[in-house]
Amino acid sequence: MRPSLNDPRLSADRITPYLERISLDERQKVATVGPMLRKWSVFMDPPDHTRMRKLLNQGFTSTALINFCPQVEVFGERMIDQLVEKGASGEEVDFINSFAYYLPATVIAVMLGVPESDVEQFRAWSEDVAAFVGSAADTPGKAGLAEASAVALTDYFAGIIESRRANPPAPEEVTVIDHMMAAEEDGDTLSLAELISNAVLILFAGHETTTNLLGNRLNTLLRKPDTIKAVHRAAQFGGERGRGNPALRRTSGLAGSERAERPGDRRQNPRARSVGFLHGECGEPRSAAVRCA
Repeated sequence: MRPSLNDPRLSADRITPYLERISLDERQKVATVGPMLRKWSVFMDPPDHTRMRKLLNQGFTSTALINFCPQVEVFGERMIDQLVEKGASGEEVDFINSFAYYLPATVIAVMLGVPESDVEQFRAWSEDVAAFVGSAADTPGKAGLAEASAVALTDYFAGIIESRRANPPAPEEVTVIDHMMAAEEDGDTLSLAELISNAVLILFAGHETTTNLLGNRLNTLLRKPDTIKAVHRAAQFGGERGRGNPALRRTSGLAGSERAERPGDRRQNPRARSVGFLHGECGEPRSAAVRCA
């Protein structure tokens, strides 16, 4: 799988070919969400991806995250207490929505300067963008919702960034978004558009694997009661056990004979194919699919 991901004939840029293929009228309907997606690091090839990764990584150093650990513990303990209270009173508990989704989504949102009270609104906006990313070519009707949500997300994050620049937080309140704003590499920094676009990417994509992971773990415990006893005996539930049923991820790229001759050319290749890889948390190949773009 690694040779395929490093092959210059494959491109992570799925957005440019899509925007070049649709009509001018359709392009105007995605005037915000289209450029936003083009700035997502996951849809970039080197050297653009390399530059973006170096700058974004500065937001996720141990120093950037250490102040946030106590808040994560508070969120987790409070949500677990709420689940226990509901279960004790005989209420049905929705583990995915009440914990597996809400915990990582809340943590990531607050890391990006979003108040916990706005997490549900961000969930709706990010789901509109996610639906468009996943099936833009097959469901053009989703473009309107994605565009409206992209505009809302842009305005919201622009306000957060402007506010934090005008009123820098106290050292103990500095978090990921502040480090992203301050990121610098050889005089290069993230533009406002790049900050907003990748904050949206982190918000909408960052929690998915953790949500699936937590759901898979609960499913394992429910299907294998003996595992519960093993968990009680173990100091931690993770490590090798955590690899048994990994949360799948998808990586895709464009492949075609013309790209072998012009690896830097991002123009749509009519003979190109979309290549998708499904892999687990640790990068194990799970399956691969090839289809016409």
